[in-house]
Amino acid sequence: MKIIDELIEKEKPNKGLEIFCEEFAKDRIEELSELLLCVNNADLTSAAKIVHKWKGFSAPYGFNYLEAMSKEIEVLAKQNNLDEIKVIAEKIEYYLNEKRRIISNGI
Repeated sequence: MKIIDELIEKEKPNKGLEIFCEEFAKDRIEELSELLLCVNNADLTSAAKIVHKWKGFSAPYGFNYLEAMSKEIEVLAKQNNLDEIKVIAEKIEYYLNEKRRIISNGI
């Protein structure tokens, strides 16, 4: 997912938040499991609550792509578009794992 990899390279946290980024990624990966469970159960109300929270605090930590995809999922949840939400959730999973790997390696 070359485009996502390029986005990750450009994303930077606000000054002072760098030390929290690895934990931030780990926490979002855990919440992603909840999101996927909600989507698999067609519980779009709960899924929208999870991504609404992400949307609100991702950018300062340098997770701009997560913020953008969270906004997208909120719209899709209102449209009951489960299939597209699943596609985006897979992209988010890749993104978060890559982001965490890069942060862990100090890249």
